[in-house]
Amino acid sequence: MHSSAAISVDELNTLRFLVHALCLRQCSSGDPGHVYSKIMELYGVPTEEDVEVAATRLLPALVQATGVDPSAAPGLTALEVAALVKKEVANAYGVLGPHNEDGERQIRGGALYSQSSLINHECIPNVARFDHFGGPSGSAGHSGNSASEVGVSFRALHVLPQGTEIVQSYFPLNWKFKERQQRCKQLYGFTCVCPRCQTEYKQTAEEEDNSDDWETDDGEEDMEDADAAKADETAKQDDPDDATAKQDDPDAANMAEDEDDESLPPGEEPALDPTYIQLFMLKYVCPQPDCFGTMAPRPPAEAAPDASPIFECSVCAHLRSEKEFLDDIEGGQ
Repeated sequence: MHSSAAISVDELNTLRFLVHALCLRQCSSGDPGHVYSKIMELYGVPTEEDVEVAATRLLPALVQATGVDPSAAPGLTALEVAALVKKEVANAYGVLGPHNEDGERQIRGGALYSQSSLINHECIPNVARFDHFGGPSGSAGHSGNSASEVGVSFRALHVLPQGTEIVQSYFPLNWKFKERQQRCKQLYGFTCVCPRCQTEYKQTAEEEDNSDDWETDDGEEDMEDADAAKADETAKQDDPDDATAKQDDPDAANMAEDEDDESLPPGEEPALDPTYIQLFMLKYVCPQPDCFGTMAPRPPAEAAPDASPIFECSVCAHLRSEKEFLDDIEGGQ
């Protein structure tokens, strides 16, 4: 890569990760139990485009940044570098720093956890992730002196029957349906068909249908638009070149079909009642302004006997009792 080629912020972060990962690779000596081997076992399969980017931008950038040619490492290929990047993107958790003076927490990096990465996603999760970066064990990013505490834990949001699959949300609970779908497809490579998405897909489709049925007060203008559209369609049908072009370009026809096909595949579980989703969001989304963390019960050992359960936000550490939540619900009615 020429020195004049600018490196984006995202690429710079990727290069930092690669430097650390390749150092681990150098130390692994092919040991299947080494950290590097566990990273390579994570989900993440690069595309041909990913490999091309690794070969033409990332590997040259590593040479430029470190002065060492990574390709000199035994067996290292652009495919392996692309796989590392893909696994980091698909599995890394954002590392939040301690609270600043304004009570906010900023993302300061990412971390990979081989076991936590196995937890599947649902938009109505049953667990919330809490990190302990820079704070005492069990806290939600509280400032502290424990620099060695870099683990994460998961708290059940409610009682889970034995055998229930643990599921987490890969993004804030307040995200809208289309935003969640887009992130799942682009970043993780799957279409979410969880019960909440089934419900909100139906609601979105109904809203769009109602929007299509809406008519203006100017009936004459609507009739003119309809007549113009009908005339245009007739002209296309009478144009043999247009019909031939469509027959000769099946890819264009397929693309048009794909654009129209926005249906959601059926999920393994039925759709949820919209009222349940609303109550879930009220109870488990942090009520603090601009936070959108997840409220989860504090460990029983930290609660007083016979006291109302205390819920803690996974991001800002805001506390709220079950009684306070119920009072807020009744007061809002």
